[in-house]
Parts: sequence; C-alpha cells; structure tokens
Amino acid sequence: MQVNGQHNRIEYNTNIFINADSDSQAISDWKGRLISIIEQIPSKANTLKPIVQFIVTTISPAKIYMLQHKNATDPATGGHIDLLIIMSGKNSVPFTELEPILEMPYVKDQRVSCSLHSEGNVLEGLRNGHIFYSLNCIPENLVYDDKTTKYPSTTPETLQKMKNRVQEKFAQAFEKSQHFYESAVSLHKSDPSQIIAFMLHQAAELTYRGILQSLNGYDKKTHEIRAFKKSTYAGALLC
Repeated sequence: MQVNGQHNRIEYNTNIFINADSDSQAISDWKGRLISIIEQIPSKANTLKPIVQFIVTTISPAKIYMLQHKNATDPATGGHIDLLIIMSGKNSVPFTELEPILEMPYVKDQRVSCSLHSEGNVLEGLRNGHIFYSLNCIPENLVYDDKTTKYPSTTPETLQKMKNRVQEKFAQAFEKSQHFYESAVSLHKSDPSQIIAFMLHQAAELTYRGILQSLNGYDKKTHEIRAFKKSTYAGALLC
C-alpha cells in the first residue's frame, strides 16, 4: 500500500502468484474447455454462444436442445427460443438449486428461456414414444452434447403414428370442452346466471386436461387453472 499526494490518496497494488506446475495447467484446461464448447455450437445458435457456454461451464449438462418458436401474431419479433437442458443422472444437485442459475440468461434476452430435464426421463420417454421428447430431442435441435450417451431416434413413421394418436386423444377431450362453452354461451343469451362461470371454467379445465393426457400421458388432480397452465407449458411448446 502507498500513500501519495497532499490529500493522502491511498493506492493499492495486488500481486497474483500462479503456480507454474498446477495453476497454469488448470487455466489452460479451462480455456481449452471454453473453446471446445464454442466450436461445437452450430451456426444456427450463433447468437446463443455466450448463453450456452455459460450453462455448460456452470452446471455441466449432458445435452442442450434448442427449440425455436415463431411468433404467429408478429413474425418480425423473431419469436421465442427455449433451451431444453438435459441433466445427467450423475449430477446430484437438485433442480431447485440449478434453476436460479438459469434465470441469468433472461436478463439479456427475455425471449430465451431454459427448462431442466432429467436424462433418465428423456431416455425413457424416447424409448416409450413420449411425443414431446420424440419431436424435440432430435439431432437437428442439438446445440451441445457431452457425447457420453447416445439417445435413441424415432422413425418418421413412428412419429406420424404418435401425432395421429395425440390428435385423436386431444380431439375427444376438446369436444367435451366445446359442449360446456357452447352451453355457457347459449345460457348467457337466454338467462344469465352464476352457473355460466362454472361452465366456462369446465371448458378451460377440460382443454388443459386434454393437453396433459394427450401429450404427457397423465392427468393432474387439481381444479386450478393456474396449476394447469404451468403443467402444460411443455405441451404448448409443440404448437
């Protein structure tokens, strides 16, 4: 520390010592890892290189898939990007502790969001014909791969059968939803009453249940629309 000048300005000097045998190698390895991450990110995700690099160096995912969604109402905005981050079963850190880290990319661009997925669930879904993973966890969407595990692929014929099955299942649920909605509209014209709100709620609930059952193969024991919206977010990504 040095004190200079008539106003006694204090200047601090910090010396950093690097162990040539250990620290230099660690820094070199770290730089090499950053470069290797950037090199394998495809050109289609060029603008996301800093985000992908940050995610890989902080939480070490197994794979990252990029889903691009166009804005149907305003194509000029460029739409929305969702990064599916697949975590290996070897990672013992709970998702609740990893999620705050993933909120940082939103600061720069709110049109980019991240979602965490267990590798075990993804592999099981791909083997059992889970429509969401089968459609999105494909080589064309891959922007990072630790190359530890090779994921099974779904043939175009199988995918088409999945889509037909999902559409048929959702159509059955949506038909019931439409009956409640049309009945509510008809009742409102003749004799408005409090039961109309219930019927509209049923119409919305049945629609959400149809999405859950057709895309994810399960239902949710709740009547809260907010809870349904959160659970069907992944399903909405397919639209």
